[in-house]
Amino acid sequence: MMKQTLGMAVVAIGLIISTTACEKKNDATPAPTVTTDSATLTVSADAVNGSYTYFNLRTKATVTSAQQQTTNWDFGMLFTNLVANATPNGPGTGGVQVVDGTLAGVTAAPETGYVATITDYTQWANYNGTTRTFSPRPGRIIVFRTADNKYVKLEMLAADYGPLAGTPPRPTTIIYRFRYTIQTNGTRNF
Repeated sequence: MMKQTLGMAVVAIGLIISTTACEKKNDATPAPTVTTDSATLTVSADAVNGSYTYFNLRTKATVTSAQQQTTNWDFGMLFTNLVANATPNGPGTGGVQVVDGTLAGVTAAPETGYVATITDYTQWANYNGTTRTFSPRPGRIIVFRTADNKYVKLEMLAADYGPLAGTPPRPTTIIYRFRYTIQTNGTRNF
């Protein structure tokens, strides 16, 4: 009888250990699919003779213009013009649009309405004719569909002029500071 009781106790302890071990494995937190980050991008302020600066949001790095016909970049900027990696700007399936809201308040990317290029900066920025400066418009979020069908919401924080040149003096570059959230699982939900 004692052997039988001892045997049942060993079996019971084994079950408790295996159940606890299984529970711990099931509690594993999945890898995050939404990442929020910030970046700075310096672009040409010469809308006529300048060239686009291409940016990869996952690596937070600029991409050379030699890679324009690849999917290594998500969006490009020249002065105040925005382009997505989509025909005719690149080979990707991207798009861009501006929506009302805050970075926290935009919880899903729109299903439709994306374009390849935005040249009307007034959708996302203000221009002060007296000071001749640009500033981001509060309550406007830029949403990108990336070249590989991921979604990004981006809030411009500042637009500062780089060095001035010429007569009258004009900025040679604009330095944009922004924060963004990228959805890496392919859904439109942030």
